[in-house]
Amino acid sequence: MRYFYIAIWLFVSGSLSAQGLSWALEIGGGGLIRHSERFTFPSPEVTWSGDVSIQWRTSDRQAWAKHHGYPLLGWHFRYHTFGNEAILGGVLSSYPSFHLPIWRSLWGGQLDFMLGSGVSYVTSPYEPFSNPENTAIGSHWNNIARIKLQYSRPGRAGGDWGIHFDFTHVSNGRVSSPNTGLNTAQLGVWIKGGDRLWSDAKPASDSWKIRKWSVEAGGILSWTSHSVYSGPSFPVYVIFGAVTRSLTPVQRLHIGIERERNMERVHFTRGMLGIVGRAEALNFATSYLFYVGNEFLFGPVSVGVIAGLYLQTEGNKFPIYNKLFSRYYFMHNKRGSGPFLALYLKSHLATAEYLGVGLGYQL
Repeated sequence: MRYFYIAIWLFVSGSLSAQGLSWALEIGGGGLIRHSERFTFPSPEVTWSGDVSIQWRTSDRQAWAKHHGYPLLGWHFRYHTFGNEAILGGVLSSYPSFHLPIWRSLWGGQLDFMLGSGVSYVTSPYEPFSNPENTAIGSHWNNIARIKLQYSRPGRAGGDWGIHFDFTHVSNGRVSSPNTGLNTAQLGVWIKGGDRLWSDAKPASDSWKIRKWSVEAGGILSWTSHSVYSGPSFPVYVIFGAVTRSLTPVQRLHIGIERERNMERVHFTRGMLGIVGRAEALNFATSYLFYVGNEFLFGPVSVGVIAGLYLQTEGNKFPIYNKLFSRYYFMHNKRGSGPFLALYLKSHLATAEYLGVGLGYQL
């Protein structure tokens, strides 16, 4: 029977490899990170997860791929728990990912970094009557973001096997309250069949490049729910401008300014603070922010991270913030300029503030 399963594995792996594809199976276990004082529920149990993915290797056909060491792209289907299934339930997720090679040994071992983000469905969110103890997630539909560091070695029957450490964040971006978000850290093992991660392809030409200097401007629209469970949602309007500088052919530095107006603060602070006039309330709800960002490009798609500081705000806010973003650039001309569509997740450390959609133009 053992040889039967080995034969099936070799057949499936060989079929996928012929198409430049591979499959991977992961199993992990760990714990919930209790990052908020609002976590009043117990969570002593171990968290666990299972992840199945189909992956494909980039090649010389993508001119940008050589600058990232020919990364592996994938699509995942995942289930994991938060340590207290009676209150927190579990989460089903589907998300794309990319694997960046970091280091390769002479004896065949390799170290890779993975980043993935997509859509998740939480089975037991907060409900005022049926599940009031879940003070972390207030909606079924959420965003999942996962980072992973993995070490692998070639297997005797083909494919790879290895160990990994990952961090997973699930949040709805405060579209619905409560939303402190749920974070887990896990150790796991995995096997992969089909094509190897590392490519022996010849280097591509230097046809891919981005401008050394550029400027950009755009806007972001989001909705946030009031922290009183489960309060109404209000829009957040953001405009921004930035100067960018290429660090490598696939990496950009951003330095910019944002103007943010949160309408939740207009409606819920006028009465509490005695602000009567709408103009004064709007001023109270407006913030100016300075930020520095780092963006990595994968053809027309990019991912990045931002760290920022509140320059002026009337509210009592934590003075720093962070953002994750992903962009799609619609046009690449000789100047490397054009419009882009973006998705932003703004947080204060591990607590999400909003999930927004952005539109901008880069010159």
